[in-house]
Amino acid sequence: MRVLLDANVLYGQFSRYLLLSLATRRVLEPRWSEAILNETVEALRVNGVPAASVGAQVHLLRRDWPGSFVDTSATPLPASFTLPDPDDVHVVRAAVAARAPVILTFNLADFPDTALAPLGIRAEAPGTWCRARWEEAEAVGSTADFLEALRGHRATLRKPAPWTPDEYRGALQRYGFADLASVVAAGAL
Repeated sequence: MRVLLDANVLYGQFSRYLLLSLATRRVLEPRWSEAILNETVEALRVNGVPAASVGAQVHLLRRDWPGSFVDTSATPLPASFTLPDPDDVHVVRAAVAARAPVILTFNLADFPDTALAPLGIRAEAPGTWCRARWEEAEAVGSTADFLEALRGHRATLRKPAPWTPDEYRGALQRYGFADLASVVAAGAL
């Protein structure tokens, strides 16, 4: 399923790489715009992430995920379209341009259903969305790709050492994926 990743989802390395790990196994098709990436970069800089690190992260996204960028320049929204924060309209424009029915965001209040539903879009928390995809895969007995993505993501986490499955489940809970952690057994990771 094609999903638009909001800046707050791209901002955190844990959430970004978890979702991109799922994308490598075709659990999702991530999309974002230049404006979303710029918002992410600005948040990283404001929060003290060194410029070299920010540059490296942006380079990897551009190199490894070129098909994830969407052009929003020719994407109009209805004149009456509003959001609680007008600065978030570009995110919805990107979802429309990407033909993504879901915006993954940690700020659900900024994207009310009443505004998005007429456009055929909904906002979901990443952990809730992942749990639903897990349950769908489990219902048809096809969780292998999902598990491989999670194992791959866990294997990349090396601070301070490789994480155990229980430590990884704890991190899922801390970083906004508690819904997913609640349905995936540590032993499977």
